[in-house]
Amino acid sequence: MNQPINLFVTKTFCKWLMLMLSIGVLFLGFGYARTVKIISEDEGSRLELRNITLPDGTEAKIYVIKGESIQVTIDENSPDSTEITATHIEYDQEASLLRIIGEGVFKTQDEEIEGKDFSISLQDDTFDAFEVEIITGKVVVRGADATRYPGQLDVSTGSFSLCGRCDQEIEDYGFAAEQMRLYPKDRLVAYDVTVLIKENPIFYLPLLILPLGPEDKQPRFK
Repeated sequence: MNQPINLFVTKTFCKWLMLMLSIGVLFLGFGYARTVKIISEDEGSRLELRNITLPDGTEAKIYVIKGESIQVTIDENSPDSTEITATHIEYDQEASLLRIIGEGVFKTQDEEIEGKDFSISLQDDTFDAFEVEIITGKVVVRGADATRYPGQLDVSTGSFSLCGRCDQEIEDYGFAAEQMRLYPKDRLVAYDVTVLIKENPIFYLPLLILPLGPEDKQPRFK
């Protein structure tokens, strides 16, 4: 059974919009309820309610919010809260899905993911996204697409580096990989890896495991 989700939309300059969404989107239930708070300070922000027909023929209502900077907070007062920033968001209440159209940022305590065209489940914060850049600790992971599951991120066709935040035009070293599996604060497992020095391929490794735990367990490259 899906857990209930309470959704609040606030817009400092438009109280009737907040009221309409509080009535139309807010719903309560028994058991644990998640909260989704959407804030836009942009005077040009727009809200639309669209009725669409899904491929199976069923009808669905989609709330569309557009603005220069839309801030979404999931479970604001929880240690596991999530922050989302985008300019175009679509909310499917029936499916408990939040979609980012175009570029956006998904941020938790353990990682920050920039990407495009997110499809986020509000039941468990799993998602699919494209053209991603993931920052977790000192490691930056980039890939063509990513899927987030509870406790892990799978990334396809990309690269990773410990120099990704060193402001180097050409990084001293890095790794290209066909598949990567990221366990935040634990380890990064990469498959079909090419080791790069100054962006030049040096040698191939079928498997590489990079610890992401405490500092004394992380590798040191000199």
